[in-house]
Amino acid sequence: MRSTTRITLLVAALVALAAAPTTAHAAYAPKIAVTINPTNKPNAFVALTSVVSQASDEEPTKSARVHFPPGVSISIDQLGRTESCSPAQRDAETCPAGSRLGTATADTDIGTLTGGVFLGQASTIFIFLKNPTLALLGKEPKPITAHTEFRADGGTDTVLDDLPTDITATRFELALDGPPRSILKSPEVCGAYKFSGDFVSKSGVKASSSTSVTFTNCPPAAPAFSKVKLSRRSVRAGNNVAISYVLSRAAQVEVTVRRSGKRKILGRRRFADGEGASRVRVVTRRLPAGNYIVTVKATADGKSASNSRPLRITPRRG
Repeated sequence: MRSTTRITLLVAALVALAAAPTTAHAAYAPKIAVTINPTNKPNAFVALTSVVSQASDEEPTKSARVHFPPGVSISIDQLGRTESCSPAQRDAETCPAGSRLGTATADTDIGTLTGGVFLGQASTIFIFLKNPTLALLGKEPKPITAHTEFRADGGTDTVLDDLPTDITATRFELALDGPPRSILKSPEVCGAYKFSGDFVSKSGVKASSSTSVTFTNCPPAAPAFSKVKLSRRSVRAGNNVAISYVLSRAAQVEVTVRRSGKRKILGRRRFADGEGASRVRVVTRRLPAGNYIVTVKATADGKSASNSRPLRITPRRG
């Protein structure tokens, strides 16, 4: 009975392989989806699963470049602690267990291929896909080598070239393990982060797809100032000035005045302020002529930011 089943599977596989090149292809449009777990722990090691799907009558994908956003980072320290698989071990299919990063799965009309994902040398990843029926036919793909490129903006690209194109994978899943074997860290700043992929088909047709993952539960960001400006940089004694600014979030604000080069505060004003633009009077009319520093400081949730501007007070007119 087992022999009959195996023969049936082989015949079905041979028919599928023979028919694949002559099948009319649908429009080439692979889609990417990414899930990360957890998404509510900032700057933590995470598990990542990426899935690329396409219709069975689409052309197979020859190459792919997946873009990881800045903030979702590869831990260089963790890479240094992880054992690697050499090209010779890859070719002999003897990658050490300590180099294993996760799993890979590819669904095709012939059947499902599964295997491991291993850390290689020089920013490479080795992907193995196995299927007993394809192995019997001599059609099992060789190990796939993916290259990691570090972009100037802080993001990374995973590049897969020379993918097997004998038959279309309707669903390709790459699952990287979470702790303690994870090499990926979540961002420190919450929000939606875009992942995208650029794909090239067997005949050279290009397509792109994108998705996003939202990270939550980040601590509040520190307040920040922009467009800080004094109404006048030089004023005669006996006059006040104003300082204007844009505040990034609600905070307790303190405006101080001191002589340039000195630490003693000669004037101070404290108040609560909200997000947005503000203009505040600085009491300087009682100060004698000289050079001063006007500082505005905002504090919220134990985090502070400050910005200073120089002020020159000139003597009164005779």
